[in-house]
Amino acid sequence: MILQGSFALMSPAALIQTLCQEQRTVTIRANRAGSKVSVWVMDGIIVGARYDEHTDEEAIYRLAHWPDGVFTVVAGAANAPETMAADAESLLLEAARQRDEGTMAPLTAHGAAARLDQILSACPALAGGTLMQPDGAATSIDMPDTSPLVAVSLSSIGEALDAPPGIVAYIGHGQRLLLTRSAAGHMLLATVRTGESLGEAGAQIERAFAAAR
Repeated sequence: MILQGSFALMSPAALIQTLCQEQRTVTIRANRAGSKVSVWVMDGIIVGARYDEHTDEEAIYRLAHWPDGVFTVVAGAANAPETMAADAESLLLEAARQRDEGTMAPLTAHGAAARLDQILSACPALAGGTLMQPDGAATSIDMPDTSPLVAVSLSSIGEALDAPPGIVAYIGHGQRLLLTRSAAGHMLLATVRTGESLGEAGAQIERAFAAAR
């Protein structure tokens, strides 16, 4: 694996353009809202793409509009369909044109935002949070722009260590963060208010997740 992260931090267009400019040979895999995308790049040229039932150029156009989701970039382009040979710039320009002309509706994450607001309302010990759904959709309230990547990184470490779903606390340099990974696969990275107990904050989060089932 070369790289993994969240499109809430780095847009699909920026990721694709960077990999192609560096003439990489890689496979990009992405997930959002139940949709899965694969993009194959060989020596900086896009040689295939799949987005559910969409393929090649249409798959790239749709991926370019994602506002969030998670991605993994792996070295090599094994099983590349080689059904196209396109440079990233022309494809991304067309995707931008379609977005600007409204020929393809933009994707939103209103559901995730509403749920995060509900969770924070039920957790007075929290000052803010970033909620990531199992499909990679992320939304933040009163959190830094980098928080989705922090959540993905901490969760990946937990999964590598075979840690069960639960609460992980991080304290340092004035920051008190709680990462919760629910049994259903949702992640909440939250900041704890000054003077509030980490234990009580964790209990509030667990109750909020349980109530949302």
